[in-house]
Amino acid sequence: MADFDFSRPMVFTAMLQFPALAQPKQVKGSNTSKYSAQLILKKDDPKTQAVIDEIKARILHEAEAAFGTDAKVILKRQKDANKFVVFKDGDEIWKRAKADLDEDPDSEITQKAEKNASYNKGTFFLTASSSSKFRPEYANFDCTPITDPADIEELFYPGVTVRAVIKIAAYSVDVNRGVTCYLQGLQIVKHTPRLDTSGGSAAQFFEPVAIESVSNDTEVMEDLL
Repeated sequence: MADFDFSRPMVFTAMLQFPALAQPKQVKGSNTSKYSAQLILKKDDPKTQAVIDEIKARILHEAEAAFGTDAKVILKRQKDANKFVVFKDGDEIWKRAKADLDEDPDSEITQKAEKNASYNKGTFFLTASSSSKFRPEYANFDCTPITDPADIEELFYPGVTVRAVIKIAAYSVDVNRGVTCYLQGLQIVKHTPRLDTSGGSAAQFFEPVAIESVSNDTEVMEDLL
């Protein structure tokens, strides 16, 4: 296994999905709010496996440092509960959703779940977040800081390619123990196509239209009705 410097944050390139970066978003089922985003890694990218290897090494390192001999048991419990898992395999998620759909093909819930999961086929993805008290640092190509919420919203859209700076760390809150991923910063790398639209904004199809006389519109409508 390669040697990793666990004392330093981890830096890698990924595609952004489900960004909540300009303003913290309330966590479902909780009273807390966080800045967050999913970081997508394509399996056909030759650099992805090295990133995954380091993530796994960091997860185990942090768990063993915090929980000792209980580390692997706690990580398995966290994965089985699907709770705050650092990274997930998109193909495994799709296969489970597909199996549920095969068992209940007429259910709108399983149909929607399978459709949503299909978008993650061929990927690994991480969910990274930061407390509402600590907004991550954002930067443009040339390292110029991006601080205006409107600019953050515009530039860090679903699908943009970013350089992510994350820290993997253990947590222990009451009876809940595990490992999570903290988002420390994002830098724009490439303006790749959006993931949340089929063809960009509808506004691109607008154009000026000449205003014509409408004096007979009422009569025309009465004739049609």
